[in-house]
Amino acid sequence: MRKSHEGMSIPALLLLAACALPLWANGLSGVVITAPANGDKIVLTDVTNGTITIDCAAYTVAGNGAKNICDDDIHWSAPTLSGATVALSDTTGPTTTISITGLPTDNSSFGEFTIEVWARGHFQYTCTASVTIKLFYPKDATNNAGGGVPNWFYYWSQIPGVRAGEVLYTTSISRPGETRFQTINRRWIVLIGPGATGCSAAGAYDYAWGIDFFAHVCRHEAQHLSDVTQW
Repeated sequence: MRKSHEGMSIPALLLLAACALPLWANGLSGVVITAPANGDKIVLTDVTNGTITIDCAAYTVAGNGAKNICDDDIHWSAPTLSGATVALSDTTGPTTTISITGLPTDNSSFGEFTIEVWARGHFQYTCTASVTIKLFYPKDATNNAGGGVPNWFYYWSQIPGVRAGEVLYTTSISRPGETRFQTINRRWIVLIGPGATGCSAAGAYDYAWGIDFFAHVCRHEAQHLSDVTQW
């Protein structure tokens, strides 16, 4: 029988090496996220500095289909959100809870939010998985960074073409928007009311609705603003 330089037989060395490895390491073939589900829609808090939580769960799979073979080796990660605080209750293990406190400052932070996991097997082989959910702000709450205006107005005002400081929110008008002369500051301003969240009864702007209708109203009033300031 062949022997190694240490005097042990080759079969004995192979058996010793196999026994020294965790059984799951040789068989890890995947990791599966069971919660949240892909495409889940999550509405963030409607309270200033409030917190919402997202329960997450995953398990590992061996090549033979066996589950939970190395769940303690699962690692979790989640994106950051500017202006809000994202925290994980645990970064390893089969479960974790993601907490999001406050609202992001940027409209672009909403929408897709991807949660990722990975687990490492034998020879540094890494299995990964991810799930993408969608984040939304509570439309009519007022817990945004600007304060005092509805969330929809704060975030929609970040779209291109809306001139900050010249477009103001008010509940005092019945129309979606108006251009008025502000006697206190002696300047022309654009006022946007709650009606800008809907649509035109007459089908204006090609039946635009929601944020698209808001954008059209702002551009329409901006033209008035340009006309009166140059007149």
